[in-house]
Amino acid sequence: MVHLLFLFLSSISFAQNLSEGYNFSDQLRFEKDSAHSSFSMGSDFVSVSGDGGNIMGLGLKAGFEYGFSEKLSLGTNLMFTFQASGKPGALFYSGVNGIVRYTYRGVNFAESTTIKRRDGVVLYKSTPEIIRRSTVFAGFEQLFLNGASSIYPAVGLTVGTSRAVILFERGVELEFRYSMLQANDNPLSLIGLGATFNLNL
Repeated sequence: MVHLLFLFLSSISFAQNLSEGYNFSDQLRFEKDSAHSSFSMGSDFVSVSGDGGNIMGLGLKAGFEYGFSEKLSLGTNLMFTFQASGKPGALFYSGVNGIVRYTYRGVNFAESTTIKRRDGVVLYKSTPEIIRRSTVFAGFEQLFLNGASSIYPAVGLTVGTSRAVILFERGVELEFRYSMLQANDNPLSLIGLGATFNLNL
């Protein structure tokens, strides 16, 4: 008898809420989370030209990027490159660069959507979207060239462009960069083609 009375009163309350225009969506919160930071791992194929000729190399690089807005970000990369010509397999150079990146198509952030109740209970959370963007960037580059008898520093400006594509259900950033360097008063030019996998935080 008590159960029947409870059900009867609950049905009356429910009907009153409907008649008063009660909106159940008011009890839910929709939140968007943006991953401003990301790490990357990848490889580079480079060609370095100077007065002494041309050397090609293949290397590894790891990077970190922080997006200040949907369009602007700062990044840095560590690079280790080995010769693919001359003395294949010998360490060609190690280096670091720092760049400012502008995203002219797409956004820098990987976003996920969360639906919560008012009491904080999570009802649904999507996986972060894969970043799809096209960018241009500019910055500085510092290399340490591994010479026959010593290590030679080379420093200069770097510019480039990149485009993110989907490969094996992951985001891969394809990159082209051109660097104008100076090593012991000798001008060097570097052309690099790279591919990196991004891991958002």
